[in-house]
Amino acid sequence: MVRAPKPLHLAVEIDGAGGHPAAWRVWGRPPADVLSPRVLRSVVDTAEAAGFALVTIDDRVVPGEGAYPVGRLDAGTRASFVATTTASIGVAPTMQALTTEPFHLATQLASLDHGSRGRAAWVVGSDNSADVNGAVGFEPRAPEAVQREVRDVIELAREMRRSGESSSRAGIRRR
Repeated sequence: MVRAPKPLHLAVEIDGAGGHPAAWRVWGRPPADVLSPRVLRSVVDTAEAAGFALVTIDDRVVPGEGAYPVGRLDAGTRASFVATTTASIGVAPTMQALTTEPFHLATQLASLDHGSRGRAAWVVGSDNSADVNGAVGFEPRAPEAVQREVRDVIELAREMRRSGESSSRAGIRRR
C-alpha cells in the first residue's frame, strides 16, 4: 500500500528587511518603510499567497543611535494587526517570557488566537541579554533561573488557556 506523502508546512520569518543588521540597505525600500504597517501587511499577504503555513514575527530591541533603541510596536501587537487581515496563514509572534508579565502574555496570546480565528502560535522568547533586560529595567538572570522562569511562564500560559477553554465549554459568558 502506497501512502500519500504528508504535506510540507513551511514558515517564514517576516520581521523587518531581514536578519542581517544592514539588510535594510539593500532591501530597495526607504528606511522608514522597513517597520511600517503597510509593508508588514504586504509581506504577510505575499507569504499567504505563496502558500506558507505560518509567518513568525520577531521581537527584539532595534538598534538605534548610541544606547537608545528605536521604538516600534511589539511582535504581539504586529501579529494581531496582520491576523485580522488574512484568511489562512498562521501567525506566530515571538513574545518574551522573561520580560513580559505572564498574565499579560497569556491574555495577549488569547486575543491573538481569537482575532486570527484559531491560527495563532507562540514563539517563546527567552532573550536574557543586557539590552533587552535594560529596555524594561531588569537585570540579566543566571542561566538556571532563565530555564526555570521560562518553564513556569509556559506552564502558566497553558493553565490559563485550559481554564478559558473550560469556561467556554461550560457555557460561561464573559463580559
